[in-house]
Amino acid sequence: MLPIIQILGLPFLICILMSSILGYLGIHVLKREVIFIDIALAQVAAVGSIIAHLAFEVHGDSLVAYMCSLGCVLITAIFYAVIRSKIFQIPLEAIIGISYAIAAAAALFLVGIAPGGHIHIQHILSGSLLWTSWRDVAVILLTFSAVGFCFYLIRKPLTNVSNGYQQALDKRLRIIFWDFIFYLLLGIVITLSVQIGGIVVVFAYLIIPATISVIISSRLAVQLMIIWAAATMASITGLLFSYYLDFSIGPSIALFLGGELILIAIIARFVGDIRYCFWRNIMKYRKVSNLCLVTVAFVFLIWQMTTHLIASASADENRAARPVASLESIDNSTKKIPGEPNTLHLTKPNDRAGSVRAIASHLGLGEGSAVADIGAGKGRDTWVFAKIVGETGTVFAEEIVENKVKSLKTEAEKKGLSQVRAVLGRTDDPCLPSNSVELVYLNHVYHHLAKPREMLRGIWRALRPGGYLVVVDRERGTLRDWVPRHLREKKHFWIAETTVVREAREEGFAFMGCAEQCWHTKDDFVLVFQRPKELEKPGGDPDPFLSIPLEKYSHLFLPLARPYQQPVIVALGQARELMVPILENSSGEGLEIVLEEWATQKDERPPLPSSVSLPSVLTENGDPNLATESIDVVFFIDSYHLLFHGKTLLAKIYEKLSPTGCIYVLDRKAQKPLSRREASHHRKIQPKTVKQEMAEAGFFLWFRGPRPARDRFLLVFGKNQPEKVPIEEDIFVGGPVMPEAPGRWLKRNYWRLRGLKTADGRFVLFRALRKGSVEKVPSSSSGKKMLKLPKEKLMLYFEKKDEKYLLTDYRSLDRR
Repeated sequence: MLPIIQILGLPFLICILMSSILGYLGIHVLKREVIFIDIALAQVAAVGSIIAHLAFEVHGDSLVAYMCSLGCVLITAIFYAVIRSKIFQIPLEAIIGISYAIAAAAALFLVGIAPGGHIHIQHILSGSLLWTSWRDVAVILLTFSAVGFCFYLIRKPLTNVSNGYQQALDKRLRIIFWDFIFYLLLGIVITLSVQIGGIVVVFAYLIIPATISVIISSRLAVQLMIIWAAATMASITGLLFSYYLDFSIGPSIALFLGGELILIAIIARFVGDIRYCFWRNIMKYRKVSNLCLVTVAFVFLIWQMTTHLIASASADENRAARPVASLESIDNSTKKIPGEPNTLHLTKPNDRAGSVRAIASHLGLGEGSAVADIGAGKGRDTWVFAKIVGETGTVFAEEIVENKVKSLKTEAEKKGLSQVRAVLGRTDDPCLPSNSVELVYLNHVYHHLAKPREMLRGIWRALRPGGYLVVVDRERGTLRDWVPRHLREKKHFWIAETTVVREAREEGFAFMGCAEQCWHTKDDFVLVFQRPKELEKPGGDPDPFLSIPLEKYSHLFLPLARPYQQPVIVALGQARELMVPILENSSGEGLEIVLEEWATQKDERPPLPSSVSLPSVLTENGDPNLATESIDVVFFIDSYHLLFHGKTLLAKIYEKLSPTGCIYVLDRKAQKPLSRREASHHRKIQPKTVKQEMAEAGFFLWFRGPRPARDRFLLVFGKNQPEKVPIEEDIFVGGPVMPEAPGRWLKRNYWRLRGLKTADGRFVLFRALRKGSVEKVPSSSSGKKMLKLPKEKLMLYFEKKDEKYLLTDYRSLDRR
C-alpha cells in the first residue's frame, strides 16, 4: 500500500462521513439563521471535556469525557429550544453568541485550575484527523447512521420548523419539542465531530458546502449532491496539500472549502442567478469569456501561492539541516507527519533575557511568583526573573561557592532588588526552604551535577505542589559523553535529554513537555517537569506502568512448537521478569540489548531477574553491534517507546533476523498522538506509530495480541509476509504435542495460531481461528479428547501420553 494511502486513507474516510451529515444539517442551520450554533455547541462541549478531565482525570477522547460534553450540550439544547419561544425581543443568534462567550470564559477559568487543561482546548480547536483509527470510523458511522435515521423519521416537522417559525406555529406544531430534538441531534454530531476534526473543519463542513448549494440550487436533492461533491473535492485537495507541504489538515480543508465558495460567488456575480439560468447564461460568449478570465486568474493565484510555499518549505528544511550536529541525535527514523508541530519553525526569542521571559510566560509566572535560579553564576537570569516577579515576588539565587553567593548578594543590593535572596547550596541539595517556590530553573547546570538524584530530591522538596522544574542543557537525544559523574563537576561533559528525563521521572517528577520554542538557541533542549500534587514525598515514578500478572500472561510470549533458537530481549521495568519463561523455553543463550536511550552510564544495565544470566550489548547511535549469527525472535517489552535511533536499530535487527523470525512489541498505549520524542519522554506510544515505523523498516504485521494489562498493547511482526513463510518452518504452527489440555491451549494461543501439525507429519491450517470457536466433544475414552472448531469446519483428535496431549488426526466437517 502506498504511504500516502496509509497515512491519509482513514482521515479521508472520516472527512466523507462528517461532511455527509454536517452538510445536510448546514441547510437547516442556514434556514434557521443560527450560523454560529456549531462554534457555540463546540465550546460548550469543550467545557464538558475539561470538567471530565478535572473531576475524573480522563482524556478528552474517552467515553466519560464524551458523556460529560454531551450532558453540557443537552442542557444547552434545552435552553435554546425554550428561549426561542419565550423571549421574542432578542434574536436567537444573539443568544447563541452570548452563550458562546460564557462557555469560552468558563473554559478559560477551568483551564487555569485543571492541569493540562490547555491541551484539551488545543485538541478541541485542532482535532486529530491524522490519528484516526478504524474504531473512530466505526463509532462515527454508527452514530451518524442513527442520527441520520432520526432525521429521516422527523424530516417533515423539522423541515416545517426550519422553513418558517410563524408558519410552524400556525400549523400548531410543538416548536419547543422539535427545536430541542434538532439541537440535541446537532449537538451529538458536533460533539463527536469536533473531538476528531476540530472546530475549524467542522464549522467549515457545516456552513460552506451548504452555502454553495443554496447559491446553485433550491432543490434539496440537488443541494445534497452539490454539498457532497464540494466537500469531497475540498477534502481530497486539503489532504494532499497538508501531506506534501506539511500543513495541518483541518485548516487546509477549510481553506479549500473557502476557495470553492469564493469561486462560486465570483461565477454568480458574472453569470447571474445560477439557480434558474445557469446553463442559459453560462453559454453566452461574454459571460464565458469573463468566467474563463476569472478562472485563469484564480488558478494562477493558487499556483503562485503553492510555488511560494514549496520554496519556503525547502528553504526551512535546508536551514534546519545546517545546525550543530547535536540535532542529529533526535530520531530521524520517524517519517515527517503532516501538521505535526515543529518548534524550529516557530518564532523564537532573540536573546537569553527574552528566553527567560518566554519561559515564565509559558508557565504562567508573573507578579508575586517565587522562583529559584539554581547555579545562578553572576545572576544574568536572576535579574530578569526579579523584574518578572516584581517587588512582591521572590527570587532565590543559589550557588555552591561562597564568594559567588556574596557577589550575588552585593549586586542585588546595588540594583535595589530586595526580592532577590542569595543562597549557599551544596552539590547534593539546593538548601531552599520547603514548599517555597513555583519554579526551579537550571540553565546549563544539570550536566555539572555529580549527585543529580540527591539534588532532584532537594528540588522536589523546595517546590510547591504543582510547581515546575525547567532544565535547559544539551545534548538533544541520547547520551554521548560516557564519563563518571564525579568528573562532571569541574568540566563540561554535556548531558543528554534522555538522561535528564529518566532521572527526573525516577525521583518523582512528572514530565510535562518540551519548550524549545521559548529558547533563543537551536542547540539546547528545554524540558519542563512538574511536582505532582498527589505525591507526598520524592522518589518513584509518578506515572508508572500498570502491573502485569505474569503467571496469567507469560504464555503470550512463549513458543508454540519448538524452543527459541537465539532470542534477543529489550526489556524494562517489571516486564523484565518475562525473561525467565522466555529463556527457559530457548535452546540458545539469548542476548539482551541495553538501549542508550535508557542508560546513564556506559556499563549500566537494569537488574536481571534472579536465576537469569545472559550477555548484553549497549547500542551506539542505535547500532547494537550484533554478532554474525542469525536470531529468530526479538522482544521489545515496555521499551519500544524509548527509541530515538529506531531506524538504525530496526535496520540492524532486520539484517540479523532469520526469514521466518518475528518481533514482539509490548508497550504502553498513548491516548493521544505523540511525536517520537514525546513518546520517549512520556513513556507511551500509539500502536499506529509502531506499525508505521515497523512497516518502513520492512516488517509485516502478523498478529494483534491480547492486552496483558489495561494500559498495554501487544503486536507481533514478521520479516516476511505470512503466506511466504514455509509451513514446515512457521513458528506459529503448533503441535503435535500440547503441553496442557488442548482446549485450554487453543483458547490461550488462538490469536497467533496459523495451524497445527499432526503426529504423522500432516499439517492442518486455520483460516481465522477465534477465541470462542473451540467446542469440546464427548469421548468414550478417558485418554482421548475431541475438539470441534465450527468456524474452521474441523474436528481434532488428541491422545494423552505422559501428561501431554498428542494431535493424532483431524477431519474436515465441510461437506464439499
